[in-house]
Amino acid sequence: MRAVAIDHCAQATPGQKLQHLRKVSHLALKGHLLVEESLGRIIAQHCRAASVLDDVKMTFYVKTKLARALVGDLHGAALWVLVWKLYLIHTDVVHKVESPGVRRLIKNLIEAKSRWAEEPLPAIANDDQLATRFADSIQCVLGALAAIEMRVRENAASGGGKSFAGNGVIKHVVPNYRKTRLAAT
Repeated sequence: MRAVAIDHCAQATPGQKLQHLRKVSHLALKGHLLVEESLGRIIAQHCRAASVLDDVKMTFYVKTKLARALVGDLHGAALWVLVWKLYLIHTDVVHKVESPGVRRLIKNLIEAKSRWAEEPLPAIANDDQLATRFADSIQCVLGALAAIEMRVRENAASGGGKSFAGNGVIKHVVPNYRKTRLAAT
């Protein structure tokens, strides 16, 4: 796994810097992977013969667009913006040994999540707080996708004939995600 350089305090030791780089890189890679798997499950649950897709190589972009087309904006369009922002961070981490822009990308994701969840923007005074807020933002996205997966399963279990895309059923779960995120993950 490649590490990504971000701004650090001058007092940080090389070991502390490396540890933080690993943490941020790990979050970006694992978060992206978990989101991609969730998108795949959302798509598969809509298919009558999902095994037909087993050998199809879909890009993250295609999975995101297809999942959104299938479920609509149950959590609002902002969810899909967050999914894409996480993808951009992942791409930056994977394709650049050192990326001065990754900190900015992570802050953009955190700010977008705060607006979406109608929460005050958290203060980020150091790299540990940045990593914590980044992890919180990823958890929020994963919780929203898990809620969508559950709704898709419920729809399929009840006959699957009705469309639920865009009906606002779970749209308002997001502002209270802190209360429900542990139950959803």
